[in-house]
Amino acid sequence: RAFRRAQVVAWRGTEFVKSGVTSARVAETLGTAQQEEFANSAIEWLCQQQSSIGESRMVTILLDYMTEMFDLDAGLSLVGKTAKSMTRSREAYLLTNIAFAEGEQFSPNPEGINGFFRDSVAIPPGTQVFIPYYVGNCAVSGSACGAVTVRISEILSWDRLKYDGVKLGNCLKDDVLSQLKYASRVSDQSSSFWSMTILREDGAVEHLCLIEVWHLDRGNIIHQAEGVRPRTIPTAEAWYWLVRWCEAEGLDLREWDC
Repeated sequence: RAFRRAQVVAWRGTEFVKSGVTSARVAETLGTAQQEEFANSAIEWLCQQQSSIGESRMVTILLDYMTEMFDLDAGLSLVGKTAKSMTRSREAYLLTNIAFAEGEQFSPNPEGINGFFRDSVAIPPGTQVFIPYYVGNCAVSGSACGAVTVRISEILSWDRLKYDGVKLGNCLKDDVLSQLKYASRVSDQSSSFWSMTILREDGAVEHLCLIEVWHLDRGNIIHQAEGVRPRTIPTAEAWYWLVRWCEAEGLDLREWDC
């Protein structure tokens, strides 16, 4: 890893590039002379593109992708490639390379984020929440102010991710392209996915929200929090509990994009 760090320094890479390169597969061992020549040129390219990449995890992802492509095609050239075009190439490759296995398990999120569980709790009557895309505040309906058990749990299997898609009626239910994109983000651990469920007093279980957390250098960002279709914006009740979870786990909700 010291050698890879020195290569980044030689090409005037910043700290996040160092972190990303030393987490990539090339940091684990040296390759052949040809592989090392390409690795050095790939690290140079990453340093040239660092302002467009911006994240250590993306540095790792792109470097792993480029070295894998070089092993498949020793004539691979990085000339004229931008961070954007390389990311698109990687996504296209993933779409032809991901296989779904029944019972496939996901690795837990790399940031140590915990779920959320509250038993027999109630939202105070008259509570209002501010949800972006709404005009002004939203009142939590009276029917949502009864005692409930609320849980936000990490989705750790492919079957569970599809199950939540069915329950919410979203694209994960039957859109293969969307399934592939979600699976690729879980695989490289740039994202984790979470399910919010509510147990009502009458024993009914409701799926309120599917949440995607981006794991970035600047923190853990709530990228998506999607409610039941056809309504994609979470209900006021779901938003209330989402805010409580973010407060407990230090998650940033400011960049939420339904």
